[in-house]
Amino acid sequence: MYKEIVDNLKLQLLNEEYKLFKNKTIHLGIFTEPCLSFMLNGKKTIESRFSRNKIAPYEKITKEDIVLVKKSGGNIVAYFTIKEVIF
Repeated sequence: MYKEIVDNLKLQLLNEEYKLFKNKTIHLGIFTEPCLSFMLNGKKTIESRFSRNKIAPYEKITKEDIVLVKKSGGNIVAYFTIKEVIF
């Protein structure tokens, strides 16, 4: 499915943006309101996930990975690059 997603992104992004995705690990983050709007408006610049169990993305996500931002029940609306990871 990775190839299908990347091929689809190639059709939707400018060539310079698409180059960011080459050879990067891509994650899918599903967000609900109001956090989604806060992220897109720049009011929220950090995301935390807590679980008693060490499940993905725990120790699976690294600096410079790319996260596709999907609205819960909707489409992918944005992406961002991981700048810092703390476990």
